[in-house]
Amino acid sequence: MERYYLSDLKVKEKLRTFRIICTDNLNKNRQNGLKLQYTLTILPCFLIPYSLVPVNLIFTSIQHYISSKASLKEAAILMNCSTSTSFKLYYLRCQKYIKEWIMVIIRLLLSINGVCKEERIEEIKNNNNNTKNNWVSFKKYLDEYFNQLSKLPDSTMITHELKYPYIHNHFCYIQIGLGP
Repeated sequence: MERYYLSDLKVKEKLRTFRIICTDNLNKNRQNGLKLQYTLTILPCFLIPYSLVPVNLIFTSIQHYISSKASLKEAAILMNCSTSTSFKLYYLRCQKYIKEWIMVIIRLLLSINGVCKEERIEEIKNNNNNTKNNWVSFKKYLDEYFNQLSKLPDSTMITHELKYPYIHNHFCYIQIGLGP
């Protein structure tokens, strides 16, 4: 499939992407009038920030779901999705990778001479998949990382709106992002 995007120089570029089609779901949709997902488009990592569901909305809806016990449907609406299935997919990926994300952020923190206590690292590794505690740790270390990063001489200031896309691009690069 051919897709077009605007490059940094505002030039329209053509790019071939791969699309996987699930014929079982496609046939069920045709026969029963269902609305099952039947395609999966594989995008290169530099296009992920331009996806239909921005990373900020995904992380914000996950945070809202975890902290306020909102329903799946409410979290999906916050993410601008019409069904809760999309939110649930991202939420399950978050649960799968959140401990790895925390450890990556800790390594990034240590690489810029940030402070991180060893006992907290062991606590994260041994946490029994408590999503709320993992999310609190994720947010805490992410905020500390950006705080330490802003103190470095000649470093670019990363605004609040760009912190999730920034760290998510890093996660995608090491293949632990929110994508399939």
